Amino acid sequence: MALCLRNDLQTFFVLIQSKPNKGSTFKITIDAGSRHAVWSEEGLTRRFAELPVGTLPLVGIKVLLADDFPDNQVLVSRLLKLAGATVDVASNGKEAQVKAMKDHYDVILMDLQMPVMDGYEATRDLRNSGYHGKIVALSAHAQNDVRERCLHSGFDDHISKPVDRERLIERVSFFSGRAKSR
Repeated sequence: MALCLRNDLQTFFVLIQSKPNKGSTFKITIDAGSRHAVWSEEGLTRRFAELPVGTLPLVGIKVLLADDFPDNQVLVSRLLKLAGATVDVASNGKEAQVKAMKDHYDVILMDLQMPVMDGYEATRDLRNSGYHGKIVALSAHAQNDVRERCLHSGFDDHISKPVDRERLIERVSFFSGRAKSR
């Protein structure tokens, strides 16, 4: 049995394994992350509601989010939508490929580790098929070798999870051609 508990500051993962007459094993993982990486819908709604109409940073930008984890799909989609973007979701790399070849997206946000087809393979295949749109990797791995592998696989950039909302919005805006990089 696995549980995922979340509060405003941390996510807790609890894995419980029990065997009759053998006992139980409890594994608790605490992802302390960064306070900057935590957001709430209420806080974002309030923040973006204070902006003048037409100034939401991602209005008119269409994003494809490829991530197999439902919580990430909900959180990142909601963040992007509250900033004005239109968001489609794919649950694996193969689904992302199909959607990317059928429709126009200003930016694709692609998780690296997904079932059916991972983000590396999906991106390589898209590039080999002539896809020239912007693809940004989303990964819990922030090491330089992962970033380099992403760039060699055809990604345009790499954003580490947990996602910093300001950086995410800035990168999506930049890769859509809307803003200059800082």
